[in-house]
Amino acid sequence: MASGSGSLRKWAKNSNSCGYPAIVPGSAFLLAYSLVASFAPAVAPAPAKIKVGDLLTVKVFASEEFSGDYAVLDDGSVTGLGFGRVPVIGLTLTEAKVAITKALSGRLNNPSVEVIFKLQRPNTVYVLNVGGTAGAVAGSNTATMGGIIPLQPGMTIRKLLASVQLTATPDELSITLTRQSKTVIESVVRTALDTGGTIGNTLLEPDDIVTIQLLPYVRIWMTGSVRQPGQIQILEGTDIYQALARSGGILEMPEDDYQLLVRRGPEIIEIPKSPIAGQPAFQLETGDTVDVHIRPKMRIAIMGEVSNPGEYVMREGTPIQGVVAKAGGLTRAGTLRNTIILRKGEAVKLDASGLSEGRDPQNFLLADGDVVYVRNNERAVTVLGKVRDPGVYYMEDGKPLRAADALAQAKGLLPSNEGSLRRVFLARAGTDGKMKIVEFNLDDYVKNGKLDANPELMPDDILLFGAPKNLVISDLSTFLSPLILLDSLLRRR
Repeated sequence: MASGSGSLRKWAKNSNSCGYPAIVPGSAFLLAYSLVASFAPAVAPAPAKIKVGDLLTVKVFASEEFSGDYAVLDDGSVTGLGFGRVPVIGLTLTEAKVAITKALSGRLNNPSVEVIFKLQRPNTVYVLNVGGTAGAVAGSNTATMGGIIPLQPGMTIRKLLASVQLTATPDELSITLTRQSKTVIESVVRTALDTGGTIGNTLLEPDDIVTIQLLPYVRIWMTGSVRQPGQIQILEGTDIYQALARSGGILEMPEDDYQLLVRRGPEIIEIPKSPIAGQPAFQLETGDTVDVHIRPKMRIAIMGEVSNPGEYVMREGTPIQGVVAKAGGLTRAGTLRNTIILRKGEAVKLDASGLSEGRDPQNFLLADGDVVYVRNNERAVTVLGKVRDPGVYYMEDGKPLRAADALAQAKGLLPSNEGSLRRVFLARAGTDGKMKIVEFNLDDYVKNGKLDANPELMPDDILLFGAPKNLVISDLSTFLSPLILLDSLLRRR
C-alpha cells in the first residue's frame, strides 16, 4: 500500500513538471470520476413534437422557390408550394422532414430538404370554467376563472385546480379532461382534490382541455313552516330531506301538527316525515314545491264512557281513537263497538274498535263540531263463588277473556278455598235460552299448561268457583238460581 502511495506521489510530481496541477492522494477518485464523466455521452432530451401554432422553416436546397416559413394549421398540417398539404402534428422535425421530402419527390428528383422550428408555441392547457370569465392574472400563471394556462413541467389536475378560481363549492362542480377529442376523465371536483385519490395525480399534456362546470341542478320552492322559505337551487338527485336541511329545517313543532307535502303539477303527494329504512327517499324535480303544511285545528266534544269527557281541540283528520285517547281512554265499562257520532243534526252509529282488534278501522275521520258518544259495554261475564271480589267484569275490545283472566280480575280465590280450581263451573245460555253448565279443572292449566282447561269466555257467561263437593251438575241449576238473580242485580249497579 505504501509503495502504491509512493508511485502516486511520483506520478503527481511528474505531472507538475509537465504543467498539470498537483493531485493530492485524497482526490484521486474524484479525478478518475471526472475523466470518465467527461467522456460519457450526455443524455439527450426527447425531441420536440410539432403542435398546432408552431412556425416551421422548410429549406429545399437547389429549389429555393419551394422553401419558406409555414405555420402548422388547426388541422395539424402545413401547406406549401411543391409539397401541398402534409400532416405534421405530433411528428418530430426529422419525421416532418421525411414526410415533406416524400411529398416533394413527385416533382423533384432526390430533393434535399431541411426542417427547423422558426417559432414554437408554448405548451398550454385550456381551462373552460363554465360560468366564469376567462383570463389570466397579470404577472402570474394562475387564471381567475379559466382560459389558456401555460403547461408547467409536472402539472397535475390537482395543481391546475389549485390555480383556478372555482365558481362554486367542489361538491357542486364536475371536471372533465379531454385529450385529442377523447374524454379521459369525468369526475366531481371534490374527488379530484382528494389527496388520497388517483384522479388528481393525472399528469396534463399539451393542448389538454379541462372543463369545470356546475353539476346538473333543479330549482324548487320551499313553503310553509320551514326556517328559510323561498326558491332554492339543489343538485339533481337531491331528496326531500336533504332539501329541507338546505332550507334550515322545519320549525320546531310536534310531528302530528303538520304534513310534509310535495306539489308536482296538479298532483299533491304526502311524504313520510322521516326516511324509511330500506326505501329510497323521494327525489325532487324542477318545479316541485315542498310544503310543510300545518294541519287545521278542530273542536270535538266527547261524552259517555271515557275517563275525562269534555271538549278538545284536535288536528283536522283525527280519527275517533285519537280523541278517545285525548280524553284519557275508555272507562272500565266503555267500548268503541257502538260509538255514536252527532254531526250537524244527524247521528251516525259505527264500530270504531277495529284498530284494537287487529282489523282495519272503519274509515271515519272527525270534523269540526262533531260530538262523540262512547256507549256502555254490554259484553261482560260474571264471576261468583269463593273469590275475593265477585261481580261483573267487562270484556275489553279486541282482547279475548279466558277463565284464568276472569279469576285474576276477581283478585283470585279466598284463602280458605285453595282447592277450588279443580272444580270450576261455567254457565252459558244456549240458543234456546236455557243455561248449559260444564265443569272443568282450571288447575290443569295453572300447573300443566293445558289450554283446553282454560276456556275462552263469551258475553253473559257465569263462572262459579268453590261449589260444594257433593254438588253435581244436575243440581247446579237449582244452586245457580239465586246467583243468576244476583248477577242481574250486579249489572244494574
